[in-house]
Amino acid sequence: MSKSIVSGRWSVPENKDGHALFRNITGERFGRLVALRPTEKRLSGHIAWLCRCDCGMEKLVSGKKLRTGNTVTCGCGRLDGHRSRKHGESIPNNRGGTREYRAWKSMLSRCCQPARKDYKYYGGRGIIVCERWFVYENFLADMVRCPENLTLERIDNDAGYFPANCKWASRLEQMRNTRRSKHR
Repeated sequence: MSKSIVSGRWSVPENKDGHALFRNITGERFGRLVALRPTEKRLSGHIAWLCRCDCGMEKLVSGKKLRTGNTVTCGCGRLDGHRSRKHGESIPNNRGGTREYRAWKSMLSRCCQPARKDYKYYGGRGIIVCERWFVYENFLADMVRCPENLTLERIDNDAGYFPANCKWASRLEQMRNTRRSKHR
């Protein structure tokens, strides 16, 4: 693997036809992780990337796991409750947990999992989730229980998911608050 740096980024080795041997994801964000550089190592047959987590820890992660959204933290999320099942809200009753838990899980996956079809409309255009809301209990404390027939809405569709920009809204309210309806 080439170790030279081109314009501050690692150069990507090419095959004899000049095609890149792998996708250069240097500098890209995957949840709490930012890909720093590819390494010589392989994990499950895929290039291992050195990543830095928002907590400061560095970790080797398979490029495939980054791109599919299967790895979004160094593991620190488990320590602060990110994947915690302690709250009991994720118990598979009625399609995978409470309404609030499903909204939280959906919000995270739209913003942090590039493999999702709708990622380009959320994480792909810079919509992020505030650090506090990576923990379900914090999300629930800030948003409280969802009233009947309402769903999670961002007040400003060009801003991320954080307490001052989110509310529970009806489908009708949400239809009036879309990028399409604002730009007509």
